[in-house]
Amino acid sequence: MRTIKRIAAVTLLLGTVMASQSGSDCSLAKKPSSQKTSAKGRAARDAAIAKSPAFVKAARAYQQGKYKEAITLLENLDAHGGCCQWTHYYLGLCYQGLNQLGLSYRHYEWVLSFGKDPNLRRYSQFAQETLTYYAANRTYAGQSGIMGAVAESRGGGGGGGGGGGFG
Repeated sequence: MRTIKRIAAVTLLLGTVMASQSGSDCSLAKKPSSQKTSAKGRAARDAAIAKSPAFVKAARAYQQGKYKEAITLLENLDAHGGCCQWTHYYLGLCYQGLNQLGLSYRHYEWVLSFGKDPNLRRYSQFAQETLTYYAANRTYAGQSGIMGAVAESRGGGGGGGGGGGFG
């Protein structure tokens, strides 16, 4: 858990120092719109989001272990024009901290699909691999069908075990 918090602290620092390209307003269920904007425009937008008071407050809540508060702030930011790779990455970290692996996996997947920052994509890939390993090697049945639930939520069918869900 310390490693994840260290990675999050590094990504917060990187997010405020260097912005990356991303899409525009979105939610987890849909990809960024394909509006024609310049790379500089998208980078500036991401930088503004990463430096916004709402994002900084959410990142601090995450660092303090207040995952539910951070999720509320990040979801609100996402719904009101603050969708970017940093928002989804931190949502993935928060859901992972609450052991809601399916939702966490889906936010990391969004970063891999639409994020432009190579370091953030690498962190998201590592997080997904860790979640997959963890879900496959559990010794209790709490969320046994987590990966099947992820596939079902995307309309891809089942698999992955019995009765689990996202939480």
